[in-house]
Amino acid sequence: MLDVIIVGGSVAGLSAALYLGRSLRHTVVLDEGKPANRFSHASHGFFTRDGIAPDELLKIGREQLQLFASNCIKQQKFYLNLIIFWSNCQMARRSPRAKCC
Repeated sequence: MLDVIIVGGSVAGLSAALYLGRSLRHTVVLDEGKPANRFSHASHGFFTRDGIAPDELLKIGREQLQLFASNCIKQQKFYLNLIIFWSNCQMARRSPRAKCC
């Protein structure tokens, strides 16, 4: 069963997914793959990572999320697909063999 849907897979979304994964919550992150800071040269204000390139920070975040089987990242345009995805999840809950992610 899905506990949380996070819309946006940038730093805040991945951080939320990491905390939820550590809390054993089944989480999906919907992300279009276009973070707001993609044009920046460096990200600041992150403990042990000040000045890191934004794409490198996201790469590290995604790698850390792979440790938790309860997390799933779906890269897609979510403004329309969120409704379709939610509908599919509801159907998957009715079928023991179907999976949401």
